[in-house]
Amino acid sequence: GTRGAPVIVAAAVDVAGVAFGTGGRDDFAFGQGFGGVTTTDDGRDAQFAGDDGGVAGPAVAQLLARAGWDAPVFEAQPEPDAFAGLFLNVAVNGQRVLGALGVLDRLLGDAHRASRMVMISGRGKQLGVVPNGPAGRPSEAGVVVRRGWLHRVIRDGAEQAGVTIRHGRR
Repeated sequence: GTRGAPVIVAAAVDVAGVAFGTGGRDDFAFGQGFGGVTTTDDGRDAQFAGDDGGVAGPAVAQLLARAGWDAPVFEAQPEPDAFAGLFLNVAVNGQRVLGALGVLDRLLGDAHRASRMVMISGRGKQLGVVPNGPAGRPSEAGVVVRRGWLHRVIRDGAEQAGVTIRHGRR
């Protein structure tokens, strides 16, 4: 890397809204139309270090690797945990990002469509039902996946794009 170059860090960034920058007025966003910005306004090479081995770090690093960046990811955990975190819902916008990353079809291989979410109190009383996706289009609903599976699919996609993920390091 370039000594003194700004380091761009992605930590706890929602995969559906991955946006960050060098801290100046020309921050940039990824997802649609990213063209590969690799220098700052003063001409220094920008660097990227992903400080999250879950969703955000490998997702952003994969996008950057496609644009020619060296984008390592550092994860504090010593190794991936397939059972970390139970389940979560991947909404439609998150699925679009995973599609752009080229990993959505794999993720859907072990996912369950959830066209609605039922809210139940601790005493078992149904509190409400809400749609989980675009109105009238249940085939485009959110999907429920194991968190560890989501992490693995994104991590594998990043590694296939040439991203190095270093476990046991910050």
